[in-house]
Amino acid sequence: MINLKSSLLCLYIFIVSFMINFAPNFLWSSPFDNNQKYFQKGTIQATGTSASGQNKFSAIESAKIIAQKNLIEQIKGITITSTTQIKNGIIISDIIQTQVSGLIKGAKSCGQTFYKKEGYAEVCMEMKLNGQGGVYDLMYPVIQDIYSKDIVYKSENNKSKNTIIEYNGLIIDIRQFSEFMPSLANRILDTNERVVFDPSMVSQNILIQQGHAQFATNQGKGKAILSDFGSDNPLIITPKRLKNNTDIIVTINDAETIYLVNKKTDMLHKARVVFVLK
Repeated sequence: MINLKSSLLCLYIFIVSFMINFAPNFLWSSPFDNNQKYFQKGTIQATGTSASGQNKFSAIESAKIIAQKNLIEQIKGITITSTTQIKNGIIISDIIQTQVSGLIKGAKSCGQTFYKKEGYAEVCMEMKLNGQGGVYDLMYPVIQDIYSKDIVYKSENNKSKNTIIEYNGLIIDIRQFSEFMPSLANRILDTNERVVFDPSMVSQNILIQQGHAQFATNQGKGKAILSDFGSDNPLIITPKRLKNNTDIIVTINDAETIYLVNKKTDMLHKARVVFVLK
């Protein structure tokens, strides 16, 4: 038990140290390119394999620690990006420590096997993305702290609301950019990098229960998702370029249209947003 606690403490210190050292420019930059599967499944899973030659209890506990470490790596792979410097470039350590500790505690077992002959074990651990105790729930304070400080787009012209068709949802067709990565916090920015949409704009309950946006592989599926949310006439926009592979840049004109539609329908607050990707 002492060895287990020591191993968990070492893992905890390593993760916190990583985040404090690298968080000023980004949080959890991703080495993975298949993040979409996590958002489709709604859970993140990782396995751990112990060394051989152990009894059942020791092997399972060892494999569990490795699975937890691998799970944290997977969660890091669901990129949260930000160029925002928080309080002179330092992320508040107690916020980070609380969230990382919470992520570890929120992990659940999704299976284990002990191989008696070889004396080793395999353990599966998982975390849900949504709902109470999920990744969005545990990371909500961090998301709010980071993104609520960004410069938000405000209307610049006198474009009449009457010129806006009665849109009630938003589809961003990102298929031309194969490098785009789904994340916990994809943002929409204008060409001056003012925020048109980010997770801090979403209702807390909606963000925790369903996330900041949905992901689909074609516009038809995107429309079907929005239809389930009560949005039957989405605005469809193709971005101009990407930033950091997770943020979408749109033209000033498109930013203005999104702004006006949202002002009328509150679609961003309701997270009625779908990213269409390959």
